[in-house]
Amino acid sequence: MRCSAPRSESSGVSFFRHTRGSLNTFQRSEGITMSANSSALSLLLSTYDLTLACGRCYIQENQITFRLRTVEHQCDHQVLLCRAKGGSIWRPVSKRPTFPNPKQYEACWFFKEGLGCTLHKNRCTYAKSDEEAAVWTFEKKHGVDHQFFFNMLVQSKSKPEQKSNTGPQCELFAVLDLKAVCDLCSNKLNEVTYSIQSVIHQCSRSLLLAKGKASHQWKVISERPTGGTIGPRVLYKVCDYFVEGSGCNKHTAGQGCTYARSFEEATVWNYLRERKIGKAELIRHITESNSVSETPERAAQSILQRFSGKFIEFCKNCFVERPTKLTPKRWNDTCSADAAHTWDPILVHHLSENSSKHIYSQVRPLPLKRSFKFCSHVRQGKPCWHQAGHCQAAQSEVEMAVWKAEHSGLSVRPHLLQLSQQDQAQSKQVSLFCKVCLLVLSSPESFYKHCSTLEHAQLLSQDTTTRWRQRQPPHGRRAELWLCDRPETCEYGSKCPKAHSAEELQEWIMRSDEEKEIRRSIETQGLMCYNQQLLDEYRNSSNEVYILSEQVDDVSVSCDEDLTVETENINETLTWNFTVETE
Repeated sequence: MRCSAPRSESSGVSFFRHTRGSLNTFQRSEGITMSANSSALSLLLSTYDLTLACGRCYIQENQITFRLRTVEHQCDHQVLLCRAKGGSIWRPVSKRPTFPNPKQYEACWFFKEGLGCTLHKNRCTYAKSDEEAAVWTFEKKHGVDHQFFFNMLVQSKSKPEQKSNTGPQCELFAVLDLKAVCDLCSNKLNEVTYSIQSVIHQCSRSLLLAKGKASHQWKVISERPTGGTIGPRVLYKVCDYFVEGSGCNKHTAGQGCTYARSFEEATVWNYLRERKIGKAELIRHITESNSVSETPERAAQSILQRFSGKFIEFCKNCFVERPTKLTPKRWNDTCSADAAHTWDPILVHHLSENSSKHIYSQVRPLPLKRSFKFCSHVRQGKPCWHQAGHCQAAQSEVEMAVWKAEHSGLSVRPHLLQLSQQDQAQSKQVSLFCKVCLLVLSSPESFYKHCSTLEHAQLLSQDTTTRWRQRQPPHGRRAELWLCDRPETCEYGSKCPKAHSAEELQEWIMRSDEEKEIRRSIETQGLMCYNQQLLDEYRNSSNEVYILSEQVDDVSVSCDEDLTVETENINETLTWNFTVETE
C-alpha cells in the first residue's frame, strides 16, 4: 500500500560529468573538497535549508516540529534539520531505512504529528515529512549514507582556510573506507569488486580498495586517467554505460573509457586531483594511518559514531526466552529476574526514538562460519524469526560492523560498553520486549494485555514491506482458494471469495504461505494474542466443548435482536448487541 500521493519530480540532483572532448571547459572545482558531491548538494540547498543542531541550539515543539535558537556553544551535531526555502518550520531527518529501497522516497499519508503513523504504527518505513523524503531521495540517488551526508554538509559550511588545513586523507576517510591490499589478502569477484580475506603474509599493498560507508562491497581503484583531452580540473563521474562483468560498450574509441567504474573510484580520483597526489602516495598515507589508528578503542568510537544509540548487557538466558526479557545484572553474579540465572551476558544495541519506539538488537559472538551475510528475513525488512541459535547470519547492521571489527582482530565489545555507559544510568527493572510493535512493557500482565490489542494483531497480520497488487484474500487456508468460474460476469464483483485471475490466485497462495510462516514464528516466540490462541485451539480441538461453550456457570448472555436474520441486500450492515452478566 502506498503511503503518499504521487508527486512530479523536481529538478534533478546529479553529479556534473565530463564528456569526451574539451573536458577542461566544464564545471570546475573552486576549492571545494569532494567537488562532485558538493556540487550536487548545492542543488539540494537551492530548494531546502539544511543545518546540524544539538539539544542546546534547538527547541522541539512537537514530534517533527523544531525551532532553532541562537546560543553560543560548541555544537555536537546530533540532529539534521531541514526546511523548505522560505518556510519557518524545521523538520528532523532521521537515518534512512535500509529496507525497502525505493527509487524515490515519499512522505507517509497516514502520519499525524503527535500520533505517528496511524496505519503502520512503529513499523512504518516512509518519511515523516516532505523534507525528510527529499533528503532520503538525495542520499539514495548519490549512494551516500547518513554520516556521509553529515560530512558533506559540514564541509559545505566550513571556511576555505579550514579545508586547506585538513590532513591529507582525513576528508576521504570521512567518506570512504580505504584499504591497501595485495593479491594474497584480497579475492577478485569481478573486474571492480573485491572481497578481503585474513591471511598471514607480507603484504605488498599493490592494490587500493575503497567502499562507501553504507556499502558492503569493496571496489578497486585504478590509476586516474590524465592527459590528452582531460583537463587538469575535470570532475570525474561514474560511466553510465559500465556494467560489471561486461565493461563499457560505449566508449571504445581512442584510449577507451575514461569514466570511473564505481562511485568509490570517482570519489578517489576527484580527491587525488584536488590534492595533486598520486595513488601510490595515497596508499602510503593509508598504510601510515592504519599503523596508529587501528586500535580497539578507535574502532569502537567509529561504530558509535556510525550508529546512534547505546550498547547494554542483558542476561542471555532471559533475552532468548519467548517473549524476550530485558534483564540487567543484579549486585551479585546473577540476573535481576526471579529465576536469578548465573550471570551470562549478551551484548545488545539499544536504539530509542522519542522514548516510544525501541529497537533491541543482539550482537552475538562472531560465528565460526564467517560468511558476513544478512539474515534472509532482515533483507526483507522484517525481524529475524529464526529460532534462537539457528541463524548464523547478521541480524542488523550494528552486528555486522562489530563482527567485521572482531574479524580484523580488534576486541571492541568492552570499549563499546564503556563508551556507552559513561553518561548512562542503567535501570535494574526487568522488562518484556515486543519485537513486532517495538514496545517495552514493564510486567507480564501489561505484555499479555498488549498482545490482545487490535494494533498488535494488525501488525502481526500486515506486511509493510511487500506491496501486493491483488485483492485481500478471503482467508488464509490455501487448500480452499479457488478460481471463479465466471470472473467477467461475476455478480459479487470485488467481494467474490474466489480469485478472478490466475495472477490473483497465485498471489493469494503466496500470501497464505507467508501468513502461515509468520504465524508459526510468532507463536513460538510468545507473541500470539490470546484471542488468536483460543481460535486456533478451537479449530484444532477434537471436541470444541472443551474450548468454547454456549453456557458457563454463573454467567448469562443476552442479545437485543434475533440471531437469525434474512436479507437480500449484499451491502446491508447488521448489528447485534450482546449483554454479558456475571454473578
